[in-house]
Amino acid sequence: MEGKISDGADGTVLGSFTGTTGSSFSGTTATLDFSDGMSYEDTETFLTMDPSTLGVTIGLPVGSDCDDADASTFGDNDGDGATYCTTDCDDSDPALNADDLDGDGFSTCDGDCSEDTADADGDGVADGAAFNPGVEEVYYDGIDQNCDGWSDYDADMDGDEAMEFDDGTGTMVAWTGNDCNDDNDNYLSLAMEADPTACYYDSDGDGYGDDTPSSTAEGYGVIAGTDCYDFSDVTYPGAAYMEDDVDGDGMTDCTRDEDGDGWGDMSPSSYYNAMAGTDCDDDDAMLAPDLDADADGVFSCDDCDDMDATLQGGMVYDDMDGDGEGDIDDMGTLVCDLTDLDSDDDGTDDLALTNWDCDDADATTMGDDDGDGFYSCVDDCDDTDEFTYPGAAFNDSLTECLTDADGDGYGYGYNNGCYTFDLADTYGDGWNGGMNIEVFADGVSVGTATVTSAAAADEIVSTEICAADGATVEFVFNSGTYAEEATGTIYDTDGTTVLGSFTGTGGWSSSSQTLDFASGTSYADGEVFYTGTTVGTNAAGGSDSDDSDASVW
Repeated sequence: MEGKISDGADGTVLGSFTGTTGSSFSGTTATLDFSDGMSYEDTETFLTMDPSTLGVTIGLPVGSDCDDADASTFGDNDGDGATYCTTDCDDSDPALNADDLDGDGFSTCDGDCSEDTADADGDGVADGAAFNPGVEEVYYDGIDQNCDGWSDYDADMDGDEAMEFDDGTGTMVAWTGNDCNDDNDNYLSLAMEADPTACYYDSDGDGYGDDTPSSTAEGYGVIAGTDCYDFSDVTYPGAAYMEDDVDGDGMTDCTRDEDGDGWGDMSPSSYYNAMAGTDCDDDDAMLAPDLDADADGVFSCDDCDDMDATLQGGMVYDDMDGDGEGDIDDMGTLVCDLTDLDSDDDGTDDLALTNWDCDDADATTMGDDDGDGFYSCVDDCDDTDEFTYPGAAFNDSLTECLTDADGDGYGYGYNNGCYTFDLADTYGDGWNGGMNIEVFADGVSVGTATVTSAAAADEIVSTEICAADGATVEFVFNSGTYAEEATGTIYDTDGTTVLGSFTGTGGWSSSSQTLDFASGTSYADGEVFYTGTTVGTNAAGGSDSDDSDASVW
């Protein structure tokens, strides 16, 4: 026997053979002997084919399925002529494929937003070539050249469109945005601030504007925000969201929360200008005023070992002056034994359980010297007066530091008027011999004005002397020596009305000293040269007109 085997697709001869006959009697075996010299016996494989080429090998027509192992796709699902197995980046959107119709080197798969092949200007370049991710954006023309989809009126890409822009000729054109400086993404409007349409400066990106913007920023139209430290995105109003109103005044405080546990640093550095919170360790979120890991009823900030319910303890503070009150600047140390406050075992306690001492080098002061429960370093504006503290005059204010001596809930109030004395000495050695102008209010001396020897010749020395609204005031000249060197102008409480201008006469002899006013009148030693009624311009304090009588306010 003989034969030939060929590829049905292209006719290629795969092998030619002849056969030999075997006999059981002779002990020989039947074989196929191929032209390449190889022989194969019964059941031996003489040809192996790659299954992936089966269709070609056997001549089947090519189909359109580029991935015949995935029944969910046949390769060109969006019908744009490109398969996802080859060049289609999104086979669900026919607008996205690798075609570069306008010849600019970018396809819609590369982010090209225009494949316009028209050539309206006849320059031989397709119009769509002017739009692709490689083109430099020209802002404020309303056209998105670089196809990034960003507003053409937000050049600094801070999400806030410009208030105005240069039209290219130096003319500024008003626009509808709130960004007062569209060249810098630190300038923008902020939704969290009181006026969300105003322009603020936010360098740390925490959403709150600098509360003390520079003059440069103000020059762009920036207004002050509420961020007490605009160089840290963990310091801003409400950063410590568990205690956003630390001082209880109804306003969200600017606090610092480094560890993100919602509690504010209890001892923030002074340069943060932040309100102190209650977090004993703002670097460790596991130490906070609301955590009790060992369930012993003591929060971790006050527990010397919050993993052991048998150990609790608390904070102790340095007490250098030994007055029993710890240093207000000490962050404290958590200890388990609160009975041992003598850390150096010298027989004198040098630790305290509280830290309100404003001056821990002076044992005569402990922060609340008047015993009103308020501390001079924190909120007591007068720690020598037990009737003066925040909320003392509760009918006037629950938070303002006012004085209420008669206990009627209304604070002592006053309205002063201040007279200004602009005085000079022509020689430069000051007014000599104790010469001055003395002011009396309702017969009581309230101050003197003079020129000291520290002033240069003709240097104006300005002095304010105040009296209560409605008080009868008198100005008296007290002579000395060399009044001939004295000059001056006196202003009423409004700061602009001139009550009198003068020069002096008299040399060394004190008996011949006078002040000669422009009105033509001269006054000698001890004479009253002005009498009038004070008009108050500086109202302050509470509303109580008589703080010695609880029935009057």
